[in-house]
Amino acid sequence: MRIGIIGAGIGGLTAAILLERLGHSVEVLEKRHVLKQEGVGLGIGENAIHALERYDIAADIKRDGNILIEAQLRDANDTYLNRVIFNKAGEDNITIQRSSLHNILRYHYKGNVRLIKEVVKITDFDAGIIKTTDGTSNQYDLVIAADGLHSQVRRQMFPGSEAKYQGYTCFRGTSVNPGLNDKTALEYWDARGRFGIVPLRDNEVYWFLCINALERDTEFRNYNLKKLKRYFEEFPHAVTNVLDNTVGEPLHHDIYDIEPLKTFVKGRVVLLGDAAHAATPNMGQGASQAIEDAVCLANQLEQYPLKEALANYDRLSVPHTKKVILKSRKIGKAAQSESRVFIRLRNALVKRMPEKLLNQQTDFLNKRKL
Repeated sequence: MRIGIIGAGIGGLTAAILLERLGHSVEVLEKRHVLKQEGVGLGIGENAIHALERYDIAADIKRDGNILIEAQLRDANDTYLNRVIFNKAGEDNITIQRSSLHNILRYHYKGNVRLIKEVVKITDFDAGIIKTTDGTSNQYDLVIAADGLHSQVRRQMFPGSEAKYQGYTCFRGTSVNPGLNDKTALEYWDARGRFGIVPLRDNEVYWFLCINALERDTEFRNYNLKKLKRYFEEFPHAVTNVLDNTVGEPLHHDIYDIEPLKTFVKGRVVLLGDAAHAATPNMGQGASQAIEDAVCLANQLEQYPLKEALANYDRLSVPHTKKVILKSRKIGKAAQSESRVFIRLRNALVKRMPEKLLNQQTDFLNKRKL
C-alpha cells in the first residue's frame, strides 16, 4: 500500500518505521521547516518498551535511556506519602531526552520526510486524498493522522473535538548534576503547585512544574527561571537545587486534553497518538500510547485487509485510551487542588493507602492488546 503519515513526531515516525518494514511505501508529511524535536525528557513506560521488543528500536532506547525504578510522592515539607513502582510487568521503564528518542526513530526510518508540508484538509476520506498548504493534493491507500494535540484532521473528522484547557499551566526544563538518585523520580504536591523531578542518564534530570492558572495567562507567560525560583523557594532542597542547576530558560505550555472519541477511523483515514486521544501528562503516557498505537496498527495491517485492520485497531484502541484520558484528568484534578482541607484528606489517604493498592491503579496500562 501507499501510506501517507501526517506528522513526524514519536507516533508518526514509529508507525513509519514499522509499516516500512512490512513492505509498504511510506511518506511522512511534516509542517515544520526543520525536523528538530523541541522539548526536554520524557518517559517511555514498560508497556511501550514491551510493545517494541520484537524490534531493534527497544534496544536502542534502552541504550540511550535511563531505567527508572520508582516515583515517590511527597508533600511540600518533604514528607514521604507513597510510591509508584515500575517494572511490574518484567520490562524496563525508561526515561530519555526527547531529542535522543527522535534521533533513534529518524535513524530507523529509511524513507522520506517531506518538510513544509502542512495538511489543511482531507478532501476525500473514502479515497484517501489530502490537500496541503502549497495547494497540492496527494492520494494514499491509507492516511495516518499523527498531527498532535491540535490535530487539523481530527477537527475535520469530528467538529467540536478541539483540545480543552484543564486549568493549569506547566513549565519544563533540564538540570545538570543535581546529585539525585538516578532510579527514583520525585513529585511534590502543594496548594501552590506541583513539582516533578525525573532522572535521565549522565546525571541529568528533567523537571516539570504545574501551577493553576487561566488559559494563556499573561502573568505566567512572562515567567522566567528567576521568577520560578522565587515562586518555589520554600519547597524542599531537591526542588531548589534542581532549579539552581537548570540549563537555559524553561519551556512553557498550558495543559490540555480532549474528550474521548468514539472512533479513530473514517474511510481510509485513521488517527494516531495525541491526535486520537490527547491526555494530560499526569500518567506520563503520551509517548507510550503513541508507540502502542503504531505497533497495534502495524500488527493489524500485517494480519488483515485494510478495512478489517482499521476496525480491529479501533476496537483495541478506543476503550483503552479513553481510560487513560479520564484517569489522567482525574489525577490532575486531585493533584492540582488548592483546598487545604482537601489536600490534608488527599495526602492522608495516599499515605495510608497500601502500596500494592496504589500501584494497581496503573496495572491496566500493561494489559492493552495489540
